[in-house]
Amino acid sequence: MLGTFPSDEAGPDPRQLRLSLVSLAFQAVLTQVLVGIADGAINEAAGYTRERSRPWPTSGLDQAVDDPYVLVGYGDLAATLHAARLLADQATHALTEADARGPALTPTERGRAAMPAQRVHPGYDWFLVLDGRVLLWLGERQIEVEKGEAAEFSTMTPHSMTALDEPAELIMIFDREGQRAHLHQ
Repeated sequence: MLGTFPSDEAGPDPRQLRLSLVSLAFQAVLTQVLVGIADGAINEAAGYTRERSRPWPTSGLDQAVDDPYVLVGYGDLAATLHAARLLADQATHALTEADARGPALTPTERGRAAMPAQRVHPGYDWFLVLDGRVLLWLGERQIEVEKGEAAEFSTMTPHSMTALDEPAELIMIFDREGQRAHLHQ
């Protein structure tokens, strides 16, 4: 995972640590492009719905844009796009801050800049940190979980985690839904 170094290395070389930001920069640019494409696609679809779509014949509506199911669908898309835009902007900001640190960039700061992709699935996850430190992302919240500490969360909240400073060792417990999501992908 981005933000960690192999355990057989004595420690990250500051130059290597800073150079590792290049892959994050490519990901940030691609993310911004994809968010822009999604924005354009939703706008085009909304225009099509306003100008060309017809309501279901039995709905009793004059326009498809008055259909509550259509409104809910576009509302969900707009909310998801807004969340994606905020996360992309937050990741770009974190990358910019990490890059500005130059050679003084620490492994912890590098780990924070590497916001991993977040997932959502039914269920609950629990974990205990046996060694190291973990940065748990729950939506936009960041929670540091240290050796001997545990975390529990609903997996319907967008979530991911990354090791800080060095590799971390965890014990994870999934409920049935979590097990399906994590082990049978």
